[in-house]
Amino acid sequence: GLRHKKLRSRYFTALSMYDNSTLSLRVLIVTTSLLIASRIEVSDRVIQDIWDSARQTSLVKHDTFEPLVASVSFFLWVMMFRLMDRCPRWRKFKLTEDEVSASDCRPPQHAIDSLLAYLIPLFLFDQLFPRRKLPPEAPTSILLVSQLFLGIFLYDFLFFWIHVSMHKMKCLRFLGHSIHHSKHPLDATQVVKHSFADGFLQVAINVITLHLVQSHPMTRALHNIVITYMLTELHSGFDMPWMLHRLAPFGILGGPPAHESHHGNGKKHFQQFFTYLDRAFGYV
Repeated sequence: GLRHKKLRSRYFTALSMYDNSTLSLRVLIVTTSLLIASRIEVSDRVIQDIWDSARQTSLVKHDTFEPLVASVSFFLWVMMFRLMDRCPRWRKFKLTEDEVSASDCRPPQHAIDSLLAYLIPLFLFDQLFPRRKLPPEAPTSILLVSQLFLGIFLYDFLFFWIHVSMHKMKCLRFLGHSIHHSKHPLDATQVVKHSFADGFLQVAINVITLHLVQSHPMTRALHNIVITYMLTELHSGFDMPWMLHRLAPFGILGGPPAHESHHGNGKKHFQQFFTYLDRAFGYV
């Protein structure tokens, strides 16, 4: 209808206006990466200094530190996007014209419930079975980046098969994945709206991934910050020229447009981040 045409016109006008931002950021990322690579010894020393300071703190030593990092990160990313929902300057990048009330910007009850259901059992388990041991050596720059990328890549690969199964196999409906699809258009709070079983599977895949990669504790903390951002961005309902799927070349990341489409019909775009499996199986 007319409203949809206006939205598309506003959206594509915004994209053409900020296309230079995407290119500039790509150049900045490549330049910064090359600069760091040329001074790899300096980068390694900085990482070691940061790790030496961090591993002495009682917070980082605590067994529940990594789940806490993930929870706080989710909260901050969700609130960031919800505040952007309220800002007219950013709304031109929304995929759908969905009005947001002031109350929508407060943490919804399902987000608080998910946070407590995730943290409290882990905290109690960690209190009963303390086991965290921190190595004195920090990861090198190359190891940190490679473990971070491999962890995200492997999580995306493993969860794809579970995600497809929850959609395609009727016998798995008891897992309650439909709860995650209960609201469309998307907003950032949907990233933590799911059944206990669905949420457990996502956390389990993430834990398994980090163990398979044998990630350093420093990498694991950074992994939790990055992956919670990527998941929240997927559900944000925004399509900005400087988002990850636009910065990455060749359409290797699906981003919010692909995930919005997935939540709209549930028949395509099953990968969380990348697109190669969806392309291989015809889910695009």
